[in-house]
Amino acid sequence: MLMKCAPAVTGLAVVLLLVACGSDDENGGVRHDTGPTADVIDPCAACKAWQVCKNGACDFDVTSMWNIVALNGEVTEKNPVGESWDALGGLPDPFLCLTVASARKCTTAAQDTLKPNWNQMLHTNVGGGSLIGPAIKVEYYDDDLTTPDKICELSATLKLDFLDAGAFNLNCQQGMANVQLKYVK
Repeated sequence: MLMKCAPAVTGLAVVLLLVACGSDDENGGVRHDTGPTADVIDPCAACKAWQVCKNGACDFDVTSMWNIVALNGEVTEKNPVGESWDALGGLPDPFLCLTVASARKCTTAAQDTLKPNWNQMLHTNVGGGSLIGPAIKVEYYDDDLTTPDKICELSATLKLDFLDAGAFNLNCQQGMANVQLKYVK
């Protein structure tokens, strides 16, 4: 029986978009007509492009390659102590940093905005094995003349379901940011 895919939201500090999908039969495979006598169930026909078939089941391909894009975000009007982010009362200049496999990359600061729209690729051709297992560090800052003000930060380990969704959100008291995970090959 074919079921429709439905997005679901879960998490505490990080809200990750998950997609739950049914398959074409109750065994998780797809039926193929192989002739007049029987249907054959191919359990790996439902594997995603970033998965490999191992022992009749879909498994994550640690050699898959991914790009990571910082999309956009939001910041509260006041910092944690209730003051303007900038000393002269101006709006924040938010930027986002992601550390993956010990490589830290940051967006440029979006000037004077509560709703930054970076749409910047921070990491390219990241091996799948670097995305699951080791923690990914996400840092969200307001750029200042001397030292950046921390909006929030988080270290999280991605699960396979997160890659299936292709995106995750950093949510904290002072703001949120959207990050996209793009399968390359």
